[in-house]
Amino acid sequence: MRKPVSALAPLFAASLLCLSGTALMSAEHLLASQPGIAAEAPVPGSVESDLNAAVDLLLQGEVENAVAVVRPHLSRDARAVDLLFEAGLAMLGSAEATHPSQAAVREALLDASITLFRAILAEHPDFVRVRLDLARAFFLRGRDGLARRHFNLALAAN
Repeated sequence: MRKPVSALAPLFAASLLCLSGTALMSAEHLLASQPGIAAEAPVPGSVESDLNAAVDLLLQGEVENAVAVVRPHLSRDARAVDLLFEAGLAMLGSAEATHPSQAAVREALLDASITLFRAILAEHPDFVRVRLDLARAFFLRGRDGLARRHFNLALAAN
């Protein structure tokens, strides 16, 4: 039986906290490190505002909604790609570290990482690293055909 997404929100938040060296949990820190961005509150509808909203949604386990908020910025702002990629890596890493007895949790984390990686590839199909991590997520999810397909696409790109 699948757990509702809201029940997994604390796990998603913990995954994001475990990012290796990346302060994804604090959108203000993420944005403040970018040159030319003031420390003031972001303008509603701006990239900064949408990235903040996406972080909040990811922390609540609302992966699809976070992708929807960030999607308009994926083609023109690297920070949007970075946010989704780092979140996808965090969830993929957490899924790999999840005990086998927690299959539903593992599947939810893998599904979330797949959603995030696919959103990036929809806009940037030539990002080989993202495609390799998507292949790994599919493999861990037991979707060997899709894993093989994306791995072969990554190999063909090089």
